Amino acid sequence: MANQYYYTVASLPMLSLEAEKFMTEEEFLSACETTVSEKDFESIKASLLLPVQGTVVSDPILRSWYDWENTLRSELVKLRAAKKGTDAEKYIADNPGEAGVAEVAREAFNQSSPLESERVL
Repeated sequence: MANQYYYTVASLPMLSLEAEKFMTEEEFLSACETTVSEKDFESIKASLLLPVQGTVVSDPILRSWYDWENTLRSELVKLRAAKKGTDAEKYIADNPGEAGVAEVAREAFNQSSPLESERVL
């Protein structure tokens, strides 16, 4: 049976758009580390936008998402660097190059405002 982490969830602060300060990633990890199983904690660390250094991402769905995210970031770096006339290579991480991501990055990059770019992404 899957673990039920009612205590963990109940111990987290209430989320509110009006809040002045949100829980940091480090605070969240600290709160989870003592209340979830080691396996689940490794999954949580692997699920962060930027995984904790040394975390192995073994879940195929999560691995696919990371590959897409890394490819998107690399494509945006290339577009921004070209606009500024600088070399993008030193800022690009190794990634497998997911299909279709370049078009999404280009469309987001060409929007008139950051909000519209985020909507595309």
